[in-house]
Amino acid sequence: GRHPRPMQVKAAGALRWMKHNLLSPIRSWKYYEAIHHLGVLIRTRCGIFVADKRFDLSLTCVIIMSSITLALDDPLRDPRSQVTVALQLLNYLFTTIFLAEFLIKVVAHGCIKYIQDPWNILDFSTVVASILELSNVKGGKTLRVL
Repeated sequence: GRHPRPMQVKAAGALRWMKHNLLSPIRSWKYYEAIHHLGVLIRTRCGIFVADKRFDLSLTCVIIMSSITLALDDPLRDPRSQVTVALQLLNYLFTTIFLAEFLIKVVAHGCIKYIQDPWNILDFSTVVASILELSNVKGGKTLRVL
């Protein structure tokens, strides 16, 4: 008979190791299938959510409100004033909403399809700029205004 090559023996050993160490804790493909089914369900639900016109309308309203708060911001105002604190809290809220929008769209469409839409690239840039601003990175607010 033909003797297996050393590379084939190593590959077979690696597969046995993976099966034992990676799949034995799962003990069954049923768990994997259930997790996979859950992933498909979540992606489908996110796709339905994103396709709903109310989703776009809601985000348009949030964008308008975010733009208004950005226009109201005055860098010369006392950072401890009630207006500044309220605007900062609203900025956290809007950033969270825009981050959620990004995540939902990426789950719904996948990364490749997400970045193929120029509006999504603009949205993602805004999310990154907002996070940089909230992290006190120099120039974060300037990027967000753009």
